Parts: sequence; structure tokens; C-alpha cells
Amino acid sequence: MEAISLPLSSTSRSTNLLVQNMRSGTSSGSRWASDDTRFPLAPLSASTLEGKDPSICTRCLALNLNEMLSKTTTKRLGHMPLAKKELGLISTWSVESCNMCRFFFQSLNWLQKNSKEFFYLKSYQSEYSRGQWHSIPVIFLMIDVNSPTPPWLEHKPGNRKSFDLLDIPRIVPIAQYPNNALAPLSTDGTNFGIVKDWLQLCKRLHKENCGWNIEPHGVPYLKVIDCRSKSITLALGQPYVSLSYVWGSMSNNVQPGHRCVAENSGTLPKTLPKTIEDAITVTQKLGYQYLWVDRYCIDQDNSEEVMTQVRQMDLVYQKSALTIIAAAGDSPDYGLPGVGSRDRVTQPSLCLGERKLISTLHDPRYDIAKSTWMSRAWTYQEGLLSRQRLIFTDYQVYFECNGMRNCEAHNFPLKNLHTQNQQRLREKFCENRSMIGIFPLDGIGKHPFDIMRRIEEYSLRSLSYQGDILNGFLGILRAFEKSSLQVRHCWGVPLLLDFNNSTHAASCSACRPTFYPDYTCFIRGLTWYLPTPSPRRNGFPSWSWTGWIGPVEFDQIHANTYDAEMTVNLEFRNGRTSSWEEFQEGYEQFNKEFLFSTYVHLSIYTSSLRFEPRELYSKFNKVEQNSETYILRIFGENDTSATVKRWSLTTTRPLDIQARYTGLHVGNTKPSKRMGLAESVRVEKKGWPSRSNSRYHILIAENMGDYYERIGWATLGWDRKESEKPFVDLSGKLKHIRLG
Repeated sequence: MEAISLPLSSTSRSTNLLVQNMRSGTSSGSRWASDDTRFPLAPLSASTLEGKDPSICTRCLALNLNEMLSKTTTKRLGHMPLAKKELGLISTWSVESCNMCRFFFQSLNWLQKNSKEFFYLKSYQSEYSRGQWHSIPVIFLMIDVNSPTPPWLEHKPGNRKSFDLLDIPRIVPIAQYPNNALAPLSTDGTNFGIVKDWLQLCKRLHKENCGWNIEPHGVPYLKVIDCRSKSITLALGQPYVSLSYVWGSMSNNVQPGHRCVAENSGTLPKTLPKTIEDAITVTQKLGYQYLWVDRYCIDQDNSEEVMTQVRQMDLVYQKSALTIIAAAGDSPDYGLPGVGSRDRVTQPSLCLGERKLISTLHDPRYDIAKSTWMSRAWTYQEGLLSRQRLIFTDYQVYFECNGMRNCEAHNFPLKNLHTQNQQRLREKFCENRSMIGIFPLDGIGKHPFDIMRRIEEYSLRSLSYQGDILNGFLGILRAFEKSSLQVRHCWGVPLLLDFNNSTHAASCSACRPTFYPDYTCFIRGLTWYLPTPSPRRNGFPSWSWTGWIGPVEFDQIHANTYDAEMTVNLEFRNGRTSSWEEFQEGYEQFNKEFLFSTYVHLSIYTSSLRFEPRELYSKFNKVEQNSETYILRIFGENDTSATVKRWSLTTTRPLDIQARYTGLHVGNTKPSKRMGLAESVRVEKKGWPSRSNSRYHILIAENMGDYYERIGWATLGWDRKESEKPFVDLSGKLKHIRLG
């Protein structure tokens, strides 16, 4: 691009003096002033002094970027910028004729480009900014609205998508010296040198967090691609790289009866999808020889081999030295941007005399979060179970392991940002307490109840084939099962011990039994619900979250049930029933061979339920089935009843207002009440109390003839302070339920 001169305003004399003082180290305004090698400034050219350039509009000429990029302070300004200039509405920018307006527009994220707000150009000192920017000395510009808080202060801890709020690119001056922390992206493609540095630093520091202190063992019967010979071979304990990508539509995928590998030759086809071809290139560029790709390393026509490998997906990705993630495009034919024929989006830059400005690009995590890869169910466990992840987007590559993160446009001093034991970045350089960047800090989690969050996250993903709902999550279920957490499952329902609600007990192996003799761990796993009614997923039980198509949320995770009269028995496919103890003792075989049917037999206390339409909505023929249009009434002894305020339907089937439904008492949140709902539960006749000391969970079921089907979830509350008010005896009746 043609060099563009920087204009000087009436303050140019003082600005120029500050520039000279910073060069000579006499300025008292910055901790960097005496170190000109860290923030060198280019001399001002003659064209800059003239303040004229036909390729820059009048408004941009008046901005005086020299002053904005030179002003520093020793005072902590909080969220206030060092300087601020008006840019106005985007519709008034001369994007077609002005190089600087065009550069500013190209530096915006897509939300800003579609905004009708009044924009400002602001300068900030990185010393007082949050995150990794605090580690480097630079004055940067940001295009933002006139908000009282800058983007980094809008960060909300605990919000898994909070990086969306930080997605405003910085504009920084590029210094002409080696080891620049903000060098432009290479025009030749991916910078594999910096990628190797990330990998080596992880291997050197993260012995525990990333598992480098554990002697690697091979994955049984694992096949890999030999990138040199383009043939399929057994891994035999050799280090390998894995690929996570989107399969795309059926037209691009493996058809039944069609082999990906040449018949009886063990070699790859001559023509490969671009993503696989590029992944082979990346593997070799990083010094590895073997690559694992599911469509070539698993015989798709051999159902037994497919299931064997699906059940050990946790090992495939956990043992992989690196996982390449294709977060760009929606098919394997897209390629990895910056590797092969697929070019990356050009990084915005602008030459101003002898100085060059570049956009640091928006946060790559934003592109990843919005990618097709992030929306697919199968890729969830692939990213979560990997130790090191190299993610390709249309703009740059992003790296995240279990200890640190970085992207290609930045070269922060990562080693200096680590904790004292060097196992991970310090908390202020992470997304939040539980996440380094995108993925959970502790992989699958540290507490048994973390599996509930993993299920919630997974249920948000989409599946091309609904029958894959459990297979796509088996790797994570197995990881929980084999880890120190020892969480088993039944049809995806986590079997959660109570551990007396103790964090210590959950992390102490001495407190954990070798098998689960108590049925309550199964009942506790039933405490999920769907925010909105959803269609049934055929082939899966209604009592499991796998049986419904839609996002899942868990209610009170510490729900407890203590009832000596309650029993749980599982039904085999041949009709025989198994006791809970038999299931636990034969767990490995039963789950491996899927010997159980979708039915479970419960001896459980129940209450009668009825849905009644609200009079107001029935007049307007309101069809939604929720607490706004229907009243859920629970009946006790002598047909006394109470209104349930908090409930949600699972099914989309129309309700029968003439029928009585069955409420299964599955737990309460007050462990001191040993008998749960087997005793009287006080529920206000007037409805839900404002502050509840106890909560009681009801699984709503419909009689389908020879079995019951789960159709909803309800929660009752009782406040001790209101105990003097009339109450309904909802102790329920012990009943045998075949739940399917």
C-alpha cells in the first residue's frame, strides 16, 4: 500500500517534543521512556509535516495519530482512555476514497460493522489493560462507542461466552526490531516457527497439567496415516497427531459400502479432501510422521471396528501429541487456511510515512465459537479431551493446551505469565477461573458433578444422525469413568454419589467405593429437564437426556433421596430384570455390549398430578403448553391439592386435561431429612414460597399402557418460616413403575 503521511495539528510542537524525549529517555511520562528499543518511533517525514495527502479525508487528517500513539502516563486512569477522537457514524466514513477510513472499517468486527452507533478512536496504555496485553509495553488504538467502560472491563467472570464482549481488535504501531510482540502475520501462510515454540514450551513446563510426566501408552489397535508413504499402518506406540474436522454433507462423505482406503492396499486415495491434505502438511511441518483421521483410520464398513474405536475416543485424543482442529469452513474440502490453496483473510494494515499500523484482528475465539466445528456434537469431545489444540480459522491459528493459550497475531512472553509452579497461566491472564480460553481448565472437570455441565454443553450441539447422541459422548463418559472421579453412567445418565456433599470426599480416593451399592446415584442423575418441550429421540429411554432432541439443563445437583423402600432394577433386552447390585458388578460387560433395554423398574413413592388450563389463556385459544397457559396441580391425601409453580414439560405431545398424570418423588435438597418425600411435605396452598429452605423434585410421567414415559419435571418448595400455614400431606403412595 502507498505510504500515507501523518498530519500534525496545532499541538504538533509539543507532540514532537514528547517523541524526542521518549527517544532520548528524558520523558518522565512512561516506564518505557528510557528504553527506546522496546517502543521505537519512526522519524516524521517531510510529507507528514506538510499535513496534506489526497488519499486521506479531512476528518482523518485532523485525528493527529502521532499524539494519540505517543501520549503516555504514570497515573492509573482506570477505564479512561489516554486520548479520544470522534470518528462518527460508519455511514459517514469515506471507505471508498480514504485509505484511513478503509483501514478503520476493515479493523472492525462484524458486530461493529453492522452498528449504527457513534464511534470514537481511543488510545490506551497496555500497562493498565487486562489480560495478556498487560505483559507488553505498547500504546494501542481501539474503535469503540462512547461507553463508560472499555471492552476489557465488560468481561463477566463465569460467562463461558464472555470473550464475545472483548472482541474489539486493537490497532498498534509496528516497531522495526527483532522479537516484536505484535508482528504482522506472514503473507506466506502459517508461521510454523511460532507454533513449534508453543508446543515446546508446553512440553517443557506443563508436565502435570498436560500429562507430559506420564509415560505414554499406545491406543489398542489404533491405525494412523504414515504421512511420508501415504499409507495406513498401526500406531505401535509412536507419537501421532489427530485431526478434528467437520464431515460435511453426505455428498462429501463416506457412503455405505464405499471404502476410503484403496482395496487391500492400505494406501490413501490419490485425491484427498483439502483439509486432510493440509493436515498431512501441518503434521510434517511440525516434525511428526503419523496422523490420525477417523474416515481413513477406521474402517467405516466394519461396524465392530467402528464401535471399538468409538468407545476409546477418550484415549485417541488424550494420547495424541497434538490435535489439529479445522474451525474454518463446513466440509473437509475447505482446507486449512494459510497452509495449502486456501488463503487467509488479509490482516488490515496501513503505512503512514515510515510507521506502519496493523490490526491485531478480533479474538480468534470468536471465530471458533461461531464456527460450524463448534456447533457439531461429535467435535465436542474431540476438543475437550485433547491436550494440545492447534485451531485453524480464516484469519489465523490459535493454540490452547491445558496450561496456556495464544494466537498467531500475538507473541506474548508466555513463560513470564505462568504461575510459580509453571503449570498454567496466572488467573488474570485466563478467560476466567475455570477456563484458560475456550476449553475447561481441568479438561473434563475436577468434581463428579462437572459431568452435568459437560452434558449441558454437549446437548447444545447438533447431530446429523440422532442415533449418534450417545456414541458422540462416550469418550467423555469413559474419561469420567476411568479418571479419579470414577463416575459411571447408564444410557448416558450419570451415576452420582453424594459424598455427603463434601468436596473433600469427591477428590479423596479413600472416600470412594469400588462400586455403587446405592441406587440413589441413579436417581440423582435423573434431575435434568428441558427448558422447552422437544421431540422424542427414538431408540433411547425417556428417562435419559439422550431420549430427547434439545438442550438439557440440570436442576439442583445435590438432590438427595433416602428411602429404604425404594428399589431400582434394570431390564435386559430379553425381558429379564437385573438388580442394581448385579448391574454394578457386571458394569463393564453390560455397558460394552449394550445388553440393557430402555426400561427401568422403580419401586418409588408417587403422587397424582393434573394439568388445568388457565381461564385467561383458554379464551384466546393459546396453544403453548407451559406454566403461563396451564396450572399443574399435585394431589395429596383426601384429594387435597396444591399448585406447583415451577415445572416444565419435556414432551411436545398435547396434554390431556381430563387425565391424571403420575409424579415420581425422585429427591430433595435437604440431606438431613433422611426419608425425603416418603414423609409429609408441606406445600403452601397459595403456591410457591418466596424463600425455600427445601426443594423436592418430581418427575412427571404419563401412563402409556405397559410402561410409563417421562414427560416433564417439577420442583416443590417449602419455607420453614411459613410452617404455621395449612399444608397438604403429599407423602405419596409406593408404586411399581416400569419407566421407558
